[in-house]
Amino acid sequence: MARDEPEEMKALIQIIESQMGARTPQERLNLLLVSLRDLCSDEEFQSHQHEAFDMLNQLGFRPAREFVVRLHDELRETARKCEENAAAQESADSPLS
Repeated sequence: MARDEPEEMKALIQIIESQMGARTPQERLNLLLVSLRDLCSDEEFQSHQHEAFDMLNQLGFRPAREFVVRLHDELRETARKCEENAAAQESADSPLS
């Protein structure tokens, strides 16, 4: 599954939710937050986690879930652009044959 596809991410959320049964909203949010670990630094992750839990406490699970999904998509897009820029720079730096 491609991690940068919003529809696939929504399907993943539905699968996770269906398997969670009676888990608390905090546990469910933690499971969703795991997807951010590979996309940002530990410090950024902690900041995003704090913001998600603030949102959970103030607005409920759905807005917090939507925040994490949107953030995942944004971080994934940023990572994709960085990879493209690095590949372009590598191409520009390599001597022509």
